[in-house]
Amino acid sequence: ALFSNAQDFSQLNSYLLVDGADYGKAEPKVKECVNYILSVPIDDQSANRTDALQFIIRWMIGTPDFSFGIGQSAANISKNDTNLMGLYMVCITKVGLEHREIAKDNGQMDYETIMTLLPYCEKESNNVKLNKELKKMIKQRNAGTLKEYLAAYWK
Repeated sequence: ALFSNAQDFSQLNSYLLVDGADYGKAEPKVKECVNYILSVPIDDQSANRTDALQFIIRWMIGTPDFSFGIGQSAANISKNDTNLMGLYMVCITKVGLEHREIAKDNGQMDYETIMTLLPYCEKESNNVKLNKELKKMIKQRNAGTLKEYLAAYWK
């Protein structure tokens, strides 16, 4: 609670993201935003959460160091839920920044992203309504077959 209350992301729009160096310099702030979003409930409507998410997406779109593959699994998870899609984007950003060695492997990135996303979704205090696809992925993860289940999306 102290972490989330101490954050002020109102100045994120002042970050200039013009060239590759700008995006590299912004990575620590992107990580801070990712960690913040993963520390608050999905239905948190605070300006901080909104500002942090918008900054992450702006960074994702422009960074020359990554090409994020948002595929069918993300679409199936989120359906028309923009909060879930935003959460998926936060998780894929986290995975990319923490595991650069797999960043060009869309299938591995998707798997690691889902493995990051599911514990957040399962935590009751995060207020995620588990839809059919999330429940299916949790079941596959628990059975040790999530990677094979997701592989069908990347063929």
